[in-house]
Amino acid sequence: MLVPMRWVVIAVSLYLVAAIAGTCYVVIEVLDLAGLAQDLAIGVALVVLVAPALWLLWRCSPTGARAVDRAHWQRHEQERVARRVAELRGDAQRERFIPLVERGFVLDDARLARWLVRLGELEAVPHRHPYVAELLAGRELSDEQIDYREFPERLATCPHLQPVEQALKREGQRPDLHGARHVHIGRQLQFDELRRRFNLGESVVAIDQQAHPRDDDVDHRLHCTACDSDIRGDAWGRPWPE
Repeated sequence: MLVPMRWVVIAVSLYLVAAIAGTCYVVIEVLDLAGLAQDLAIGVALVVLVAPALWLLWRCSPTGARAVDRAHWQRHEQERVARRVAELRGDAQRERFIPLVERGFVLDDARLARWLVRLGELEAVPHRHPYVAELLAGRELSDEQIDYREFPERLATCPHLQPVEQALKREGQRPDLHGARHVHIGRQLQFDELRRRFNLGESVVAIDQQAHPRDDDVDHRLHCTACDSDIRGDAWGRPWPE
């Protein structure tokens, strides 16, 4: 059961008063020390008695509790990673995922089994083979997502947004497919320039608003209200078109 901090402070304060008073009484009255010997005896005794009280006070404070909890979690995480790495050793295919696990990625048996199958699928198709590295880094892409990136002629957005999507691909940008009619590019979309250049229809609106007041995530995209299609950008990325 957690003890309220105010009771810890009261208990430590009473302890310190008793420790100081008791130390002075024993050194002066009982041991009858004086001068330098008295000062040294009181100083050493107080260091020994006060240090545990100060540690307890810090340990029960929010800062100390967080530090202890963090240290405990780090030890637990290190042990978990070490156990998982030991389980993966001895099999050449499984060992390929050790660097990912060592970075803290939680790779359970079910996901590992699925990814081992996926490795074989990726290695069997020449244009998908480079994406083995993505999988070993913990990013699982579908065949559809890979083919969308590899074939410039493949488009995913609605007809109202496709001129922008085509321009992205034509200029060597590589948008990512995020479901039917939704793509993402890590660039800051210049909405006014895009509307001028591509004569976007009335159904296409620019959305640029903070997604949550407590973080820097910004909903930054071109959205077609008629087709529920998006080209999502990155509000903090490099502007496009430049």
